[in-house]
Amino acid sequence: MSSLAIIIPAYKATYLRGTLQAIALQTNKEFAVYIGDDNSPYDLMSIVNEFKGLLDISYTKFENNLGSQDLVAQWTRCVDLSQAEEWIWLFSDDDIMETTCVESFYKEMKTRASDVYRFSITKIDSMGKLLDNSSRITFPSIMSSRDFIVANMKGQVESFAVEYIFSKRVYALSGGFVSFDLAWSSDFASWAAFSQSTGIASISSGKVYWRSSGENITPNRSKSIMRRKVNAIIQYIIWANSKYDGIEIVSDIRLKNQLMEASWSLPYTEIIGSIIKFYKEKNRYYALIKVCVILSMYKCFITIRKRRGTHAA
Repeated sequence: MSSLAIIIPAYKATYLRGTLQAIALQTNKEFAVYIGDDNSPYDLMSIVNEFKGLLDISYTKFENNLGSQDLVAQWTRCVDLSQAEEWIWLFSDDDIMETTCVESFYKEMKTRASDVYRFSITKIDSMGKLLDNSSRITFPSIMSSRDFIVANMKGQVESFAVEYIFSKRVYALSGGFVSFDLAWSSDFASWAAFSQSTGIASISSGKVYWRSSGENITPNRSKSIMRRKVNAIIQYIIWANSKYDGIEIVSDIRLKNQLMEASWSLPYTEIIGSIIKFYKEKNRYYALIKVCVILSMYKCFITIRKRRGTHAA
């Protein structure tokens, strides 16, 4: 039995073959792959069957589509497919891992004990071309759980879920993933929860290529999605403030950044209404006023840009 389970909650067929090809080329084959088909309308099984002789791979098609309603619940039932493996790598159906990733993980694990390990990320577009990969901060060899959350709140780190490997033991002890709507920030909160004791260890070699395409939820600015993202961020901030003392100021930055993004899609009154209750419950009226002023200025800026764009057209 391998000690690493690579879990792929699958729905899209577009890039799945490329994802599995990269996994099949791993220099270290001590892992098992579990595909959890979220009742996709696409023929994922035919793609998976191409790799039956190349990988220790199992395929399960669920009877209902859960990811559209509760993505974290879909992650969870996919992790439940794993057997006696001690480590979980929650991957995706469209990203790519370098061929030395599994080998690098095992080497790092022998060098440094941790409950959570992470690879470096390089962003690519739908065609596999490199995007702007200027790093916001350099991850230290070990980053504490609190420092990780603070860096996220400040917008200094990006996380795409697929670059983390975690212990199944600590996953169980933590009660599984931290769940927010759309799984928005659930990955950040989960890695922080899992790494409370050991911090997050950076793997010095091997890289994951995260694909930014029209099929991602990250760039989606539709009104319905933005409403859900704002509510999820508020829940994330409430969770983080309950776990870590003294991070209210940096959490204001995270909320402000999310609301500024939402300003492109949602009415100003709706955005303000979504945060008044949050700050009033915390008796943080100065922070409420400050955030409202910043959002008012930003909303004016957006309005001017949209009008200029209309006139230009």
